[in-house]
Amino acid sequence: MQPVVEPTIYHEFLKKHGEGVHHIALRCPNVTWAEKVARLEAQGFRVIQSGSWLGKLPYAYFETESATGTTFEMWDEPDNFVMPEPEEWWPSRHDSV
Repeated sequence: MQPVVEPTIYHEFLKKHGEGVHHIALRCPNVTWAEKVARLEAQGFRVIQSGSWLGKLPYAYFETESATGTTFEMWDEPDNFVMPEPEEWWPSRHDSV
């Protein structure tokens, strides 16, 4: 990820730690979105950023750094979702095959 517009939790991380692992993403299939959020909040982890990617995939980042050393991201993916092609490949798509 390359954050380009401030402020974001990515900029905060870079200022505090420099480059490195910002978050770990957890999908957790067969659990509803509400249950995913409720389970993390029940553990005392608050949502620090959330939204929807492509208007189809809700996501939320939780403040888990003090307990785990990183941030947890949770997202919800419909069964029929097809990941779009990336805007860019690095190395090029043909070099990585």
